[in-house]
Amino acid sequence: MIVGPDDMVEAGVLVDPAHRLLLVFAWEGFTASTRTRAAAPELLGHAWAGWEVRWLYDGQRGLRGHLGLDTEEASGAVYPSPALEPGDEEFDGPDPMVAVVTVGPDRCLVLADIADHPVEEGPALLDRLRDAPDHGSFRLPAGAGIHVDPRRRRVGWWLNTARAHAGNLAARWPGWTVEFWEDRWPEHRRACG
Repeated sequence: MIVGPDDMVEAGVLVDPAHRLLLVFAWEGFTASTRTRAAAPELLGHAWAGWEVRWLYDGQRGLRGHLGLDTEEASGAVYPSPALEPGDEEFDGPDPMVAVVTVGPDRCLVLADIADHPVEEGPALLDRLRDAPDHGSFRLPAGAGIHVDPRRRRVGWWLNTARAHAGNLAARWPGWTVEFWEDRWPEHRRACG
């Protein structure tokens, strides 16, 4: 197994024949694309008939955890992605690299999905995006998203790819209820109405 910093490993597979288990993650490609992500586990399941195929949302950290190896702790450093203006050229491609941020029932912001997931910023995200351009709604494919309900102090988030510390981000929102929706983006749509 090749080991590098968790946030620098873009894809990985672990084949566990003893348990007939295939663990997979990727940052790009058909398994991470919004248009094909839902089909990826089914296609891998056909190719690996009789095996359990599991997506690792925490990437290489999940591979090491399965092997009983040490897992890195999340660093305190967060690299926020910039907010995009409505009509940004990023929206022109078939798979825009964007993260949708909804705040309460009436704000929809779109960030470039080029750095850390917005959930990693904790409540500071709300202050940072206070003056960001509101898109009203967003109907294009996205690779990640977060819904923040400040009144109920609830956060729900999802992604199509993998983040090194996906399972440990609730600690960045002390006093809030944080729910990880894995790749179930329809949860986001339901939460924000």
